[in-house]
Amino acid sequence: MDGAGAALGGSEGRLRRQNQTLVDLSRRQKFYRGDFQAALAEITQMAASTLEVERVGVFLYNADRNAIQCINLYERGPNRHSQGITLFAKDYPQYFQALESERIIAAHDAGADPRTAEFQPNYLIPLGLTSLLDAPIWVGGTMVGVVCHEHMGLKRYWLPEEQSFAGAIADMVALALEARDRQQAEAELQKTNQQLRNILESLTSGFFSLNETAEFTYINPQAEPLLQHSRAELLGHNLWQFFPALRDSSFFPYYQEAITDQVTVKFEDYYPRLNRWLEIHICPFQTGVAVYLADISERKRTEAALMETKERYALAIQGANDGIWDWNLVNNEIYFSSRWKTILGYSESEVDNCLEEWFSRIHPQDLERVKLKLNLHQQGQSSHFEEEYRLRHKNGKYRWVLSRGIAVRNSEGKAYRMAGSLSDISEQRLAQEQLMHDALHDPLTGLPNRTLFMDRLRQVIHHARRHRNYNFAVLFVDLDRFKVINDSLGHLAGDTLLIELAHRFQIGLRPDDTVARLGGDEFVILLDDLLEVEESIRIAHRIQTLVQQPFIINGQTVFTSASIGIAPKDTHHHKPEHYLRNADIAMYRAKAAGGSRHVLFTSVMHTSALVRLQLETDLRQALERQELRLQYQPILCLNTDQIVGFEALVRWQHPRDGLIAPGHFITVAEETGLIVPIGEWVLQEACRQMQCWHTQFGQVLPLMVSVNLSSKQLSQPDLLQQVDRMLAETGLRPQQLKLEITESMILDNTEVARQTLLKLKERQIQLSMDDFGTGYSSLNYLHRLPIDLLKIDRSFIHEMDSGEESRELVRAIISIAHSLKMQVIAEGIETRSQLEQLHELGCEFGQGYLFSTPLDPEPAADFLQQAFLKQTNSPIS
Repeated sequence: MDGAGAALGGSEGRLRRQNQTLVDLSRRQKFYRGDFQAALAEITQMAASTLEVERVGVFLYNADRNAIQCINLYERGPNRHSQGITLFAKDYPQYFQALESERIIAAHDAGADPRTAEFQPNYLIPLGLTSLLDAPIWVGGTMVGVVCHEHMGLKRYWLPEEQSFAGAIADMVALALEARDRQQAEAELQKTNQQLRNILESLTSGFFSLNETAEFTYINPQAEPLLQHSRAELLGHNLWQFFPALRDSSFFPYYQEAITDQVTVKFEDYYPRLNRWLEIHICPFQTGVAVYLADISERKRTEAALMETKERYALAIQGANDGIWDWNLVNNEIYFSSRWKTILGYSESEVDNCLEEWFSRIHPQDLERVKLKLNLHQQGQSSHFEEEYRLRHKNGKYRWVLSRGIAVRNSEGKAYRMAGSLSDISEQRLAQEQLMHDALHDPLTGLPNRTLFMDRLRQVIHHARRHRNYNFAVLFVDLDRFKVINDSLGHLAGDTLLIELAHRFQIGLRPDDTVARLGGDEFVILLDDLLEVEESIRIAHRIQTLVQQPFIINGQTVFTSASIGIAPKDTHHHKPEHYLRNADIAMYRAKAAGGSRHVLFTSVMHTSALVRLQLETDLRQALERQELRLQYQPILCLNTDQIVGFEALVRWQHPRDGLIAPGHFITVAEETGLIVPIGEWVLQEACRQMQCWHTQFGQVLPLMVSVNLSSKQLSQPDLLQQVDRMLAETGLRPQQLKLEITESMILDNTEVARQTLLKLKERQIQLSMDDFGTGYSSLNYLHRLPIDLLKIDRSFIHEMDSGEESRELVRAIISIAHSLKMQVIAEGIETRSQLEQLHELGCEFGQGYLFSTPLDPEPAADFLQQAFLKQTNSPIS
């Protein structure tokens, strides 16, 4: 018999033993006489022998149902019966809950199974028990106890047929209990009526009695659903008249046999009208017959399912997609199923049943590992054998397979047989390899991604720590003006450029170098095994050349350049993140210097970056901590020497560094977006302060306040609403507010800026062009904007004393402003000479140290007080 047939035969043998045990037990008269203890003794002993377990015990609930007590425990080793142990529900709640809810408790590993793990310290370990197979005992719809099958030694996997057998044993105990109960009932009722005793014997199943003329004389409740009529309908009526079809069924001849021969007959039959299988006992007595009906539909279904399982197993061997192998460890012969051979491209006759047919086809790199795993399992050091490896196909190519197996052991635990399966997982391995590749590579360019790059950099750093003369460098490459290409030609064109650039990197760099894409237009390059630092600079120059070569995208020539940061080997840094950070810092230095260049990282850059980061962090907290201050520089009319207003200038009162001028933090605020909330605060505070001064001095001094707008503020969609709200909240009139903008702010989107300025002008807010002449001055846009004043930058004013050229530039600016119906204000006036020249050139307003430095609110109020007194010659009360 082959291996599979032997397995099937073993399964059938177990089933035959189990069924024979059940048949033998059912024939014992002890069950029917109610000899309860004798019945339990036979049940536990035969169950232990059939299942080959060490102990079988029967436990019944006590009267309070808070504990179960062992009333019969059979131990197979010493061949003895005992009783007495009691298990309380409060000590083992999980187990008692499982008894109420589960048909079978098959604890293959009792110490780990949550239903039985509670027994570990006080029961399993002291007794050496490893596996439990417990079946609750149900009588009349009530769970009254449990039959426990207890296994010692190696953990045991309870087969389905063993679990079914355990359930049947519990049913046998239930029958014995019922028999005991019936005996007790008979003893009590024997004096009353023999016929009643016969009826009570069958209360757990359907039962009815007929008199000599086949009329119903008694029907128990359980028989009503089987007969599909109530007792009231049937009592007193003739069986054949009510159920004429029974004459043509198997019931009639068995009924005749019982009446004629005065013998009890038993038979099984299927009744389509009920859609049930019934087991029927017809018992004749002096004045009629008693009929016992048992619904055995579930048992029939189980038997049919078992037969179907056997057939399915046989078909599974033939039709399984996995190959099957069965190895006889005694004679070293091995069976390979047809599918096992087909997986490797062979026909049935091309592979013999010898172990060499398997091992000779395993890839040489995998062979020793597979043999080791097989040996470990056969020696009992693993629960099962499972390994992925390569097997040579008939075509000479290797295919990835997954092999699983488990050993069969004798009573001493020695493996004598091993069987398992073989699955072709080549496609699965290819899919896994593709997933691994995708996880470590950029989907657009196919280059390594950040994860793979950092892993390789980590390896290089580790190598460099062990070899002092080994050098490497990290390059951070960022394209210049890539956003312009994306915005003008579209993202598809941008992607095409990135793909082409990745190709250039791959062919232009050394074979051992690693180039990766971090995302967007950012690339990083790991230069491996450099002779000197200067070599990384030469390679960076070569990369610049590669990037600057023209790209042909959709027939259009496109040029770009790159900013490159170089982070060379540094013995103080041992983390990949440090090198990437340093290269990034150097790259931003290159970009800040105008781009299209490379910069070598130095420690000073890192220090500067840390300082800048700390500045950004402190600035974010400055608003919350109310560390910002406003100073006010007076603006005077140059014709009258009278003050006409102030320019509000923001300062930062840093808790550690003291007063910080805007030149040190405004750039950071603009880059981080903090300029928007800072600008809002400045505007709000300037309007509030000016309204206070207007209340004090406004009747004599026509004051206004100038506030600088940032480009980000001008582009805010709710700027007009902010200005309206602040004017309303402070009470300042729009005519007293002047907003200053720069030339560069309106160059990117002149029309949008123009529309915003027009709406501000509609509110009678004055507008000033700040630092005119220092940027991209253009009369083309200037005459289209609603500007009231031009402010001449301090650099031109400063040069007026030293050169005629600066004086002429100032004259030209004033002339342009007046031709456009604009007034002029000069900033940075420091000398009387500058003042006189500006007055001669027709400049209307001025500010500078000649008049006053920027003042805190209190000194500024004093300045106004003096101006007020000068105008009125009277103090303020």
